[in-house]
Amino acid sequence: YSQDPVPTVTTLERVRRKVRWFYIGDRCQVFVAALIMLNFLTNIIESHFNGKKTDMLVKIFDDFNLAFSIIFTIELVVNLFATFFTEFISDGWNWFDFVVVLVSLLSLGMEDLPGAQVLRLMRCFRVFRLFKRIPSLRQIIVALYASIPPMANAFALVCLVTAIYAIMSVTFFSHRDEDLFGDFFRAMFTMFQVMTGDAWSDICRNLFEGTQSDALVALFF
Repeated sequence: YSQDPVPTVTTLERVRRKVRWFYIGDRCQVFVAALIMLNFLTNIIESHFNGKKTDMLVKIFDDFNLAFSIIFTIELVVNLFATFFTEFISDGWNWFDFVVVLVSLLSLGMEDLPGAQVLRLMRCFRVFRLFKRIPSLRQIIVALYASIPPMANAFALVCLVTAIYAIMSVTFFSHRDEDLFGDFFRAMFTMFQVMTGDAWSDICRNLFEGTQSDALVALFF
Protein backbone atom coordinates (compact mmCIF):
# COMPACT_ATOMS: atom_id res chain seq x y z
CA TYR A 1 0.00 0.00 0.00
CA SER A 2 1.08 3.56 -0.61
CA GLN A 3 1.84 5.70 2.38
CA ASP A 4 1.17 9.44 2.22
CA PRO A 5 4.32 11.50 2.40
CA VAL A 6 5.02 13.28 5.64
CA PRO A 7 4.44 17.00 5.16
CA THR A 8 7.57 19.02 5.53
CA VAL A 9 7.67 22.06 7.76
CA THR A 10 9.78 24.94 6.56
CA THR A 11 12.16 26.82 8.79
CA LEU A 12 9.99 29.91 8.47
CA GLU A 13 6.97 27.97 9.67
CA ARG A 14 8.90 26.65 12.68
CA VAL A 15 9.97 30.16 13.58
CA ARG A 16 6.42 31.42 13.16
CA ARG A 17 5.06 28.75 15.49
CA LYS A 18 7.65 29.59 18.15
CA VAL A 19 6.85 33.30 17.84
CA ARG A 20 3.14 32.54 18.08
CA TRP A 21 3.66 30.40 21.19
CA PHE A 22 5.65 33.22 22.76
CA TYR A 23 3.23 35.99 21.71
CA ILE A 24 0.02 34.36 22.93
CA GLY A 25 1.68 33.33 26.20
CA ASP A 26 0.59 34.90 29.45
CA ARG A 27 3.91 36.63 30.09
CA CYS A 28 3.91 38.45 26.78
CA GLN A 29 0.25 39.45 27.07
CA VAL A 30 0.71 40.72 30.63
CA PHE A 31 3.75 42.71 29.50
CA VAL A 32 1.81 44.29 26.62
CA ALA A 33 -1.11 45.04 28.95
CA ALA A 34 1.31 46.76 31.35
CA LEU A 35 2.65 48.87 28.47
CA ILE A 36 -0.90 49.85 27.50
CA MET A 37 -1.66 50.92 31.07
CA LEU A 38 1.61 52.86 31.24
CA ASN A 39 0.71 54.61 28.00
CA PHE A 40 -2.75 55.46 29.37
CA LEU A 41 -1.17 56.84 32.54
CA THR A 42 1.10 58.98 30.38
CA ASN A 43 -1.97 60.32 28.53
CA ILE A 44 -3.59 61.20 31.86
CA ILE A 45 -0.52 63.08 33.05
CA GLU A 46 -0.21 64.88 29.71
CA SER A 47 -3.87 65.92 29.89
CA HIS A 48 -3.35 67.16 33.45
CA PHE A 49 -0.55 69.49 32.35
CA ASN A 50 -2.45 70.72 29.30
CA GLY A 51 -1.91 74.46 28.98
CA LYS A 52 0.91 74.34 31.55
CA LYS A 53 3.49 72.54 29.45
CA THR A 54 7.00 73.83 29.31
CA ASP A 55 9.27 73.07 26.37
CA MET A 56 10.87 70.31 28.42
CA LEU A 57 7.50 68.68 29.20
CA VAL A 58 6.46 68.87 25.55
CA LYS A 59 9.64 67.09 24.53
CA ILE A 60 9.22 64.44 27.24
CA PHE A 61 5.64 63.65 26.23
CA ASP A 62 6.57 63.61 22.54
CA ASP A 63 9.38 61.18 23.28
CA PHE A 64 7.02 58.95 25.26
CA ASN A 65 4.49 59.02 22.43
CA LEU A 66 7.17 58.16 19.87
CA ALA A 67 8.45 55.29 22.03
CA PHE A 68 4.97 53.84 22.59
CA SER A 69 4.12 54.19 18.90
CA ILE A 70 7.26 52.28 17.92
CA ILE A 71 6.66 49.58 20.56
CA PHE A 72 3.03 49.03 19.56
CA THR A 73 3.96 49.00 15.88
CA ILE A 74 6.53 46.27 16.56
CA GLU A 75 3.95 44.39 18.63
CA LEU A 76 1.45 44.58 15.76
CA VAL A 77 4.04 43.28 13.28
CA VAL A 78 4.87 40.40 15.63
CA ASN A 79 1.17 39.65 16.00
CA LEU A 80 0.71 39.68 12.24
CA PHE A 81 3.65 37.33 11.75
CA ALA A 82 2.60 34.99 14.56
CA THR A 83 -1.04 34.69 13.49
CA PHE A 84 -0.54 35.14 9.74
CA PHE A 85 -2.92 35.39 7.91
CA THR A 86 -6.42 34.02 8.39
CA GLU A 87 -6.20 33.98 12.18
CA PHE A 88 -5.20 37.64 12.19
CA ILE A 89 -7.94 39.00 9.93
CA SER A 90 -10.67 36.87 11.52
CA ASP A 91 -10.20 38.55 14.90
CA GLY A 92 -11.96 41.90 15.23
CA TRP A 93 -9.63 42.96 18.03
CA ASN A 94 -6.68 42.67 15.63
CA TRP A 95 -8.42 45.10 13.28
CA PHE A 96 -8.92 47.47 16.19
CA ASP A 97 -5.21 47.20 17.05
CA PHE A 98 -4.34 47.89 13.43
CA VAL A 99 -6.50 51.03 13.28
CA VAL A 100 -5.15 52.39 16.58
CA VAL A 101 -1.53 51.83 15.52
CA LEU A 102 -2.19 53.32 12.08
CA VAL A 103 -3.76 56.44 13.61
CA SER A 104 -0.78 56.77 15.97
CA LEU A 105 1.65 56.63 13.05
CA LEU A 106 -0.41 59.13 11.07
CA SER A 107 -0.43 61.52 14.03
CA LEU A 108 3.37 61.38 14.07
CA GLY A 109 3.73 62.12 10.37
CA MET A 110 0.92 64.68 10.02
CA GLU A 111 1.64 67.12 12.84
CA ASP A 112 1.34 70.20 10.63
CA LEU A 113 -1.79 69.12 8.77
CA PRO A 114 -5.39 70.06 9.71
CA GLY A 115 -6.95 67.46 11.97
CA ALA A 116 -3.64 66.34 13.45
CA GLN A 117 -4.86 67.26 16.93
CA VAL A 118 -7.84 64.94 16.51
CA LEU A 119 -5.51 62.14 15.42
CA ARG A 120 -3.35 62.68 18.48
CA LEU A 121 -6.50 62.54 20.62
CA MET A 122 -7.16 59.04 19.28
CA ARG A 123 -4.06 57.78 21.10
CA CYS A 124 -6.07 57.50 24.32
CA PHE A 125 -8.10 54.72 22.67
CA ARG A 126 -5.09 52.45 23.00
CA VAL A 127 -6.36 51.53 26.45
CA PHE A 128 -9.27 49.66 24.85
CA ARG A 129 -6.74 47.11 23.64
CA LEU A 130 -6.74 45.80 27.21
CA PHE A 131 -10.11 44.18 26.52
CA LYS A 132 -8.40 41.78 24.13
CA ARG A 133 -5.83 40.68 26.71
CA ILE A 134 -7.92 40.48 29.89
CA PRO A 135 -10.61 37.76 29.56
CA SER A 136 -12.89 39.22 32.26
CA LEU A 137 -12.99 42.60 30.50
CA ARG A 138 -13.56 40.89 27.16
CA GLN A 139 -16.56 39.04 28.62
CA ILE A 140 -18.06 42.35 29.72
CA ILE A 141 -17.70 43.77 26.21
CA VAL A 142 -19.28 40.65 24.69
CA ALA A 143 -22.18 40.90 27.14
CA LEU A 144 -22.69 44.60 26.39
CA TYR A 145 -22.62 43.89 22.66
CA ALA A 146 -25.23 41.15 23.08
CA SER A 147 -27.46 43.53 25.05
CA ILE A 148 -27.57 46.16 22.29
CA PRO A 149 -30.64 44.76 20.41
CA PRO A 150 -32.94 44.48 23.48
CA MET A 151 -31.69 47.82 24.82
CA ALA A 152 -32.40 49.42 21.44
CA ASN A 153 -35.96 48.10 21.61
CA ALA A 154 -36.38 49.47 25.13
CA PHE A 155 -34.94 52.84 24.04
CA ALA A 156 -37.36 52.99 21.10
CA LEU A 157 -40.27 52.30 23.46
CA VAL A 158 -39.13 55.03 25.86
CA CYS A 159 -38.81 57.50 22.97
CA LEU A 160 -42.30 56.60 21.77
CA VAL A 161 -43.86 57.15 25.19
CA THR A 162 -41.90 60.39 25.65
CA ALA A 163 -43.07 61.62 22.24
CA ILE A 164 -46.70 60.92 23.20
CA TYR A 165 -46.24 62.90 26.41
CA ALA A 166 -44.57 65.72 24.43
CA ILE A 167 -47.58 65.97 22.09
CA MET A 168 -49.96 66.02 25.06
CA SER A 169 -47.88 68.63 26.90
CA VAL A 170 -47.93 70.96 23.87
CA THR A 171 -51.72 70.67 23.81
CA PHE A 172 -52.19 71.21 27.54
CA PHE A 173 -49.40 73.59 28.57
CA SER A 174 -48.08 75.55 25.56
CA HIS A 175 -50.21 78.56 26.55
CA ARG A 176 -48.75 78.51 30.08
CA ASP A 177 -45.04 78.16 29.30
CA GLU A 178 -44.07 78.62 25.68
CA ASP A 179 -40.37 78.27 26.42
CA LEU A 180 -40.81 74.72 27.69
CA PHE A 181 -43.84 73.53 25.70
CA GLY A 182 -44.06 75.90 22.74
CA ASP A 183 -43.53 73.18 20.11
CA PHE A 184 -42.91 69.46 19.87
CA PHE A 185 -39.12 69.53 20.14
CA ARG A 186 -39.12 71.91 23.12
CA ALA A 187 -41.68 69.71 24.82
CA MET A 188 -39.71 66.59 23.93
CA PHE A 189 -36.59 68.01 25.55
CA THR A 190 -38.63 69.11 28.59
CA MET A 191 -40.09 65.62 28.94
CA PHE A 192 -36.62 64.15 28.73
CA GLN A 193 -35.52 66.52 31.49
CA VAL A 194 -38.50 65.47 33.60
CA MET A 195 -37.68 61.80 32.95
CA THR A 196 -34.13 62.29 34.26
CA GLY A 197 -35.45 63.99 37.40
CA ASP A 198 -33.56 67.22 36.70
CA ALA A 199 -35.61 69.99 38.36
CA TRP A 200 -38.86 68.35 37.26
CA SER A 201 -40.65 69.67 40.36
CA ASP A 202 -39.81 73.25 39.38
CA ILE A 203 -41.23 72.66 35.90
CA CYS A 204 -44.35 71.19 37.43
CA ARG A 205 -44.88 73.89 40.07
CA ASN A 206 -44.54 76.70 37.53
CA LEU A 207 -47.57 75.32 35.71
CA PHE A 208 -49.91 75.63 38.69
CA GLU A 209 -52.31 78.58 38.37
CA GLY A 210 -54.51 78.10 41.42
CA THR A 211 -57.45 76.89 39.34
CA GLN A 212 -59.22 73.58 38.79
CA SER A 213 -56.79 72.76 35.98
CA ASP A 214 -54.05 72.25 38.56
CA ALA A 215 -55.43 68.75 39.05
CA LEU A 216 -54.54 68.02 35.41
CA VAL A 217 -50.99 69.21 36.02
CA ALA A 218 -50.61 67.01 39.09
CA LEU A 219 -52.09 64.01 37.26
CA PHE A 220 -49.94 64.59 34.17
CA PHE A 221 -46.66 64.76 36.07
